[in-house]
Amino acid sequence: MPKPIVTTEEVETEDLPEEEVTGHSEVTEVKPEVTTGSDKPEKVVKSTSVSVEVDKPKAEEPKEEQPPKEEEIVESVKKEKEASPLAPKEPQEEVLEKDKEYAFKVGVKGKPGEKRKKTEDSESEEEIPEASEPVIETPIEAPTEPTAPPSRPINVHAEAYPKKAPSQSQSIELSWDQPDGSPTDEFKIEVRPKGTDTWSEREIIVAPDRKVSLKTDNLKEYTDYEFRITVRNKSGESEPSQPSNPIRLGIPLEFVRELPDIVVTQAPTEDEPIVFECELSRPSREKVEWRKDGKVLPRQLTKHIHVTEEKDGTVHRIVFDDVKEEDTGDYTIQAEEVISKGKME
Repeated sequence: MPKPIVTTEEVETEDLPEEEVTGHSEVTEVKPEVTTGSDKPEKVVKSTSVSVEVDKPKAEEPKEEQPPKEEEIVESVKKEKEASPLAPKEPQEEVLEKDKEYAFKVGVKGKPGEKRKKTEDSESEEEIPEASEPVIETPIEAPTEPTAPPSRPINVHAEAYPKKAPSQSQSIELSWDQPDGSPTDEFKIEVRPKGTDTWSEREIIVAPDRKVSLKTDNLKEYTDYEFRITVRNKSGESEPSQPSNPIRLGIPLEFVRELPDIVVTQAPTEDEPIVFECELSRPSREKVEWRKDGKVLPRQLTKHIHVTEEKDGTVHRIVFDDVKEEDTGDYTIQAEEVISKGKME
């Protein structure tokens, strides 16, 4: 009896990486079949199969980001500031001392060409200018306390403003000079009527530019007043200044129309008399006085000459109903301190 011949055929599966194989392999049982009585050998097939279970890798679930704690933020900012070479330094205060010189330097923070960030006070970004000139250090002297009283003021000048106005509408403009330029705290202003010896304190003021405007309360019109200044500082008081120029409040008395010169060419008539007439800026406080050729005209004049004035006291005149030889000559009128002159020939 011939020996059986056994043949095998293997069928292999594709190799898989070990890390992807999570299951187990199974090998089927090989059952050889033997045939007899045949010259041809029968094929015996050996089948091999592998069963693989592969688990898909699980996708990692995104972790919920937790906001950093306040302590971590503070610590992080602190480390960044310490590591940064541009970290600002804490300002240090220094107390300035008297009688000691100090130098101050001012600069622009940032690199040339760098833009400043917009702030609340600026509407747009600004570019830091290129450095051009070095910063000049200027010494500043600390103020010193005065060690002596100031010197007396000089050149005291007074003026009523406006000049031609009632006193209630005027003010008094005072100015003066301080010769040594010493520091002063305040000024005392005194006033007196011209020709008297009694000074009255008018006002105490602080006037850095040595000019002041005073009210005219309690000062009389048509009266000449003088002023003087005394300076004070922490060390004492100066001597009073010399009196200022005198000023007079109110409208100054002056002739707004002077007496004319008259040349008689024909005899006056009732409708056209010959008139010497003048006008004052305001009524005179004193009675006006007429003169002819330097002599006061008598109160009782001849019938053909009349002296009159307007009710407001500003217009004064001499009216000639007739002109005689003795009427020609020089005429003057005086009101307080002002005089006007005219001639008739």
